[in-house]
Amino acid sequence: MTNLSYIDLEIFLNLVDCGTLSGTAERLYMSQPALTKHLHNLEERLGYPLFLRRRGHRTVHLTEQGLLFLPVARRWMQLYREADSIGAAQHRPVLHIASIGSIGTGILKPLFSELLSCDPGYSLAYHFCRSEEGYGLVNQGSCDLALIDHIRKPGSFGTDSVLLLPIGTCPFVVISSEAITAAASVPVAAEDLDVRREIRLSWNVSFDLWHTACFPEEISPMVHLDQTAMLSAFLVASAFAIVPQIVAGNVLEEHPDFHVRNLKNGPPDETYYALLPADYAENPLTMHFLRALEAKLRLLPDLQSQLSLSAEGR
Repeated sequence: MTNLSYIDLEIFLNLVDCGTLSGTAERLYMSQPALTKHLHNLEERLGYPLFLRRRGHRTVHLTEQGLLFLPVARRWMQLYREADSIGAAQHRPVLHIASIGSIGTGILKPLFSELLSCDPGYSLAYHFCRSEEGYGLVNQGSCDLALIDHIRKPGSFGTDSVLLLPIGTCPFVVISSEAITAAASVPVAAEDLDVRREIRLSWNVSFDLWHTACFPEEISPMVHLDQTAMLSAFLVASAFAIVPQIVAGNVLEEHPDFHVRNLKNGPPDETYYALLPADYAENPLTMHFLRALEAKLRLLPDLQSQLSLSAEGR
């Protein structure tokens, strides 16, 4: 009898459902070449083709053998799930993730909703942290990965046992409840902003240096915030905040009447990183999450994705 793994059945049944290699790869957070290779290996082990692939056509169709194999695959998958359910009640693996507030708000919030809606097979534990705290959490094994925006200098304490993967960059914008400029297409210059009406958040060292150069230090902002959760509550009247564009996009989902403007000669773009233990590729939960994150980043219009697991050979 041919040994079939859970992933064999998952790929086959999802391809039957989606009808396209690209759609199946996106659903399973796999690259299309990896999915094609896995499918080819499955057909070789079975000894017969499962799908008809025609040049120039995106959709695939079951062969006669594939049609006969379909009910077998469904029964086999059901047996896998029934077997898994016996132990699931006793133990369910947990993926521990930490991130800074802007990543949690702008990236992880929609990603977690998508992951949990289709049950990834593990539980999630999410922790808010600052970038510096992320190193300690990953080094101590308290978190499987941390998503941060500030990196320590190489050779600093705790940097030798972790890896950094850049995941994306994002420009800063101005968000306010009232229009700052008459035209949405006109960028806002720092000199046009009244720092006394600012909701001040400290994003990273580069941002703070830019802010110090642009605004008088002796003038205090209207509000100091250390998280983005309360941002919209303070954006009243002529108040404004300078935030990464992904954060602004998240606020706009709840407050579509707010205004977002580009910055003229603004601070350097925010760069985000995944902070990981050296053996992260051996953790299937981490890899599943990173593939889901990679797919999500490619769809975010406000962020230039840099995460490429295929480039890492994963």
